[in-house]
Amino acid sequence: MATIVANDADHGVYTITGDVSESQFANSTYLRSIDIKECSTIGEYGFFNCTNITDVKLPDTLTKIGTRAFSDCYLLNKITIPDGVSTIEDKLFYFCTSLEEVTLPQTLVTIGNESFRFCTSLKNLSLPSSLSTIGKSAFSGCTNLTLFNQNLPNNLRNLGNGVFSTCSKLTNIKIPDSITVLGSYLFNQCQSLQSVTFGPSITHIGDYCFFNCYNLVSISNLPIIESIGDRAFDTCSNLRFISLSNKIKSIGVSAFKQCEIITTTDHTFDFSQLTEIKAGTFSDALHDYYTIQIILSDKCKKIGDYAFYMDKVYINLQYVEYIGDYAFYKTSAPEFSDSIKYIGNSAFYGCGFRFLNFPQYLTNISSFAFAYGHCDESINLNIPNCVTHIYGNAFQGWTFDQVIIPSSVEYIDKNAFLQTMINSFHFENGCKKLGKYCFAKSGIISMVLPDSLLIINESVFYQTKLGSISLPKNLEKICKFAFIFERFDIWYQFSSTLSIIFPESLRIIEEKAFYRHVYLRSITFLSSNITIGDYAFYGIANDDENGNNYPDIYNWHSYDYLDPKEYVNRIDEQLKEYAANVDFCQTYSEGEKVKIGKNAFLRAWINIKFPPNMDTISDYCFTSAFIFDLEIPNTITKIGDYAFSRAVFKPFSTNNLNRNLKFGTSTFAYTIINNFTLPSGISFVNPGLFSSCQCLKSIQIPHVDYIGKYAFFNCSSLEHVYINYGCKEIGEFAFSQSGISSITFPDSITKIGNNSFSHCINLKIFSVPENLLSVQYQTFANCTNITSIDLHHVSSISSLAFYHCINLIKIIIPRNCKIVDSYAFSDCSSLCSVIICQNVTTSPFSFSNCTNLNLIVFKDTSTIKNYTFTNCTNIQHIVLNHSVGFDEFPFDESLPKQN
Repeated sequence: MATIVANDADHGVYTITGDVSESQFANSTYLRSIDIKECSTIGEYGFFNCTNITDVKLPDTLTKIGTRAFSDCYLLNKITIPDGVSTIEDKLFYFCTSLEEVTLPQTLVTIGNESFRFCTSLKNLSLPSSLSTIGKSAFSGCTNLTLFNQNLPNNLRNLGNGVFSTCSKLTNIKIPDSITVLGSYLFNQCQSLQSVTFGPSITHIGDYCFFNCYNLVSISNLPIIESIGDRAFDTCSNLRFISLSNKIKSIGVSAFKQCEIITTTDHTFDFSQLTEIKAGTFSDALHDYYTIQIILSDKCKKIGDYAFYMDKVYINLQYVEYIGDYAFYKTSAPEFSDSIKYIGNSAFYGCGFRFLNFPQYLTNISSFAFAYGHCDESINLNIPNCVTHIYGNAFQGWTFDQVIIPSSVEYIDKNAFLQTMINSFHFENGCKKLGKYCFAKSGIISMVLPDSLLIINESVFYQTKLGSISLPKNLEKICKFAFIFERFDIWYQFSSTLSIIFPESLRIIEEKAFYRHVYLRSITFLSSNITIGDYAFYGIANDDENGNNYPDIYNWHSYDYLDPKEYVNRIDEQLKEYAANVDFCQTYSEGEKVKIGKNAFLRAWINIKFPPNMDTISDYCFTSAFIFDLEIPNTITKIGDYAFSRAVFKPFSTNNLNRNLKFGTSTFAYTIINNFTLPSGISFVNPGLFSSCQCLKSIQIPHVDYIGKYAFFNCSSLEHVYINYGCKEIGEFAFSQSGISSITFPDSITKIGNNSFSHCINLKIFSVPENLLSVQYQTFANCTNITSIDLHHVSSISSLAFYHCINLIKIIIPRNCKIVDSYAFSDCSSLCSVIICQNVTTSPFSFSNCTNLNLIVFKDTSTIKNYTFTNCTNIQHIVLNHSVGFDEFPFDESLPKQN
């Protein structure tokens, strides 16, 4: 064991004498500068982790330094190793990050594993000619290292893996002829390395040997190499001219990946000795101006994933059996041979083909296998008889003249023919399933589906322009969104409308199946037992043959400047030929029934003939539709809420309605309809039934008990209404804002709701029903054509009941009318005389602002509240009986003086 003497303890200066034993001074923080004397051996970990040592003087007597003797001495700056030392042991100076200068002995034979690893400050280093072995990762991570003469010693026999890995300052290096193998990671990420020279004895280049040496321009003697490891030249993006031997036996995974511009003098690589092209071998590497020809022999059976990804290559696949994923992604496609049994995902994505003949033993076509491929001329696609599955996006983006799917194909996956353009598509009987979006966003002029197909799945023909389609005769179900189509301009290169015949076997068309299919012009149902889902035919036929929208039929009612009567006249009768003909089967067997869901034909342009076995028109079924020649048969017993709201009929017949037909709320609201005869069997007029039907001129109302609220609201063309005896109630806003000028009230009416006739500016009536006891809130407000009205049996008049009836001249408030509520006759500016009979009580402002009121007669026991006649500034005559009661200010300054 060595002895230690302090020369200057305060500054960490010591002299050490004798052999240093194992770990003797390990982790000593007091040592800074040491002078070692009379020492032949420094044991393992002798000065390990002495983090404050800056310099060491070694004696000439030293012959051995143990493993990690100076490892992790972070501040050690320089050291000279005497000539007596022949071996630098493993990790001797590991992580000495401040070590800048090392003088190696001329007697040095071996540099051990990781000896100088992560000596990031180490710069110029001269390797002695005696050196025979450099262990693995010896200089790995020496990011500032340069070699003094840029040559490795000629006596070097062993060069370990990763010796110069991440030595990012190395620029050029010569490897002696004595080296036979360039090991794995040898120059990994030497990003300044430009050239490497080695002799003819090297036959193998290891994995990641030159990985990410992106400034490497040239490398000598590649023709003698027999094997190249995985990712050996990966990302050597400036490596250009290389020559490979035709005797090369192995090229590893991604060996030349992303080399970008590799080429060879004769533009040919002879790989006749290879048994496979491994994954990513030349991925994104062969981008030279000239196409590289790849020569394979009958030994090569497999081409791995990404092998020639995005390369400019031509290759004959005569003997290949397996082609991996992305193998020829966006390359010039090779010629196929019958030897191929498997083609991977995206294997030929984006490739250009001269012709497309598939290997006859291929069983599956993988996802994206031929997506976005192309050919100079239109070609036919004939799938081999061995293929059972075509997977997702397999032929996306292609243009074909004809496609024939053989009976062997059982399943075509989602997006398989997405965004294709096909003249003729034909199935032999056999396919049982089509995946979602199988033909989405495509243009297909003619399509024949196989009888083996029982279900058309969701979104199969999503946004697909079809010229014609023949559905399977055994088809049972069409799923939601199957034929949804809103104009997709890319396919306007062929103009066509679509006719569909639904087979007798069809039982269900799900929701939105043909949503917005603007080119659908003819629909024929052979089935008499079918359910049509919600929104199934929403907006069909809503374009002309050139893709132009028809006149807006949805929002005409929202524009003040567009008179709906004029709108009807603007509809060209020739547009009828563009409407979709909807023909239902007119025969049926017992128990069979047709059901149409909510919103099924919303915003559609159609001619329709209802089936005889249909009894209900669902809610919103034809909302905002344009319907030619509509006739509702007497088999229909119920029409749901808003079923025809906002629709346009040209014409519309009500002659054959079922007498017991039941309507829903607002069934015909906002429709463009001229006249209507309600069935004789109905007992009430539903709320909102004809609300805002501004073209409705006449209505025949049978014996009903009730007219619902808003039933004829805003029917501005309606002039006369006759209500038969038996009707007991008229609901709120029932005729508000309508155009009626006269109405016949039966005495059976006992209630008229709030605002029932408000804003009926043409209405002129002289009495209210005999049994009506109360005039409700705003019932006749703003009825500006009423001049006088008999209220002799009324017991109460509510607020604003006759507000702003500006042509009302006189009024008699009958005896026993318990209350005339606030503003009941306010703003009746033409009112001249008011007679208030016995037992009447007014309210504040009951007759306010009646500026022409001249005569008021008060009879016995009336009560006149404050402000009743506010602002009645023309009062000249008041007749009083002695028992009339007045509040303090009933006239509120309307008279010059009140007594």
